[in-house]
Amino acid sequence: MIRVFEEVEVTHVEGDLDPIRDLEIIFSELIMKDLQVVNGLIDKITPIVNRGIDKSKKFDLEVLMKLKEHLENGEQIRCCQWNGKEIDFLNTLQLLTAKPAIFLANMSEKDFIRQRGKWLVKLKEWIDQHTGEPLIPVSAEMEANFLNMSPEETEEYCTANKTKSQVHKIVTTAYHAINLIHYFTAGSDEVKCWTIQRGTKAPQAAGKIHSDMEKGFICAEVIHWEDYDKLENEAACREAGKQHQEGRNYEVQDGDIIFFKFNAAKGVRSSFIYLNQ
Repeated sequence: MIRVFEEVEVTHVEGDLDPIRDLEIIFSELIMKDLQVVNGLIDKITPIVNRGIDKSKKFDLEVLMKLKEHLENGEQIRCCQWNGKEIDFLNTLQLLTAKPAIFLANMSEKDFIRQRGKWLVKLKEWIDQHTGEPLIPVSAEMEANFLNMSPEETEEYCTANKTKSQVHKIVTTAYHAINLIHYFTAGSDEVKCWTIQRGTKAPQAAGKIHSDMEKGFICAEVIHWEDYDKLENEAACREAGKQHQEGRNYEVQDGDIIFFKFNAAKGVRSSFIYLNQ
């Protein structure tokens, strides 16, 4: 979160407001922390490679030297090019600059409602140039006020001021940044939302509910959320040909409504019935 509001009563650690400078400081500190980790690993692995004790460490050292070069050039690791094998190794390091990021521009409530701020355009340009990741304007002041309001009061305030909370947008953007999606199942008395990694196949998605469903997976009957939202019920989706039967290689899409069929101990069973018609 980057401060972009002017407030004399809220002191700034650097003495004055300059969000671009603040971002550069944050980036520099993260890079220095990663460099500390990388240099420590290089010092540890180099003697092992030189002595031929563990040949597999040669690859690790090559990647570490590549990391060192990028970091010393002021680059964020997530913005560099890596192949699959390198990524597998990078994931073991948990480097700070390898993690996805979203940027929140913390505005005053007044500026957020007016959607005006002299730093927003400059911030967007800087982020696009350096990482290309999302920038979301937000007012922490306003969000804090919402916590002390009832849902009705919040809705009334947002309507009167033509504004809305950014919490939902922040959460969904964060989910997308780390490649998470949702799918839905429904019973007669509840609807459940399940979180999975983007690219998950149907059997593994079923396994999020119960391991037996993955082991005995037969098929997935799928309605895409956009179709259900438009047609409003299962019967209408089925009549319109919007209910699809998918096999083991189906890649679950964000918002899918799924009815799993699987083999259980006593024959074929289904996981849930569809949303009420």
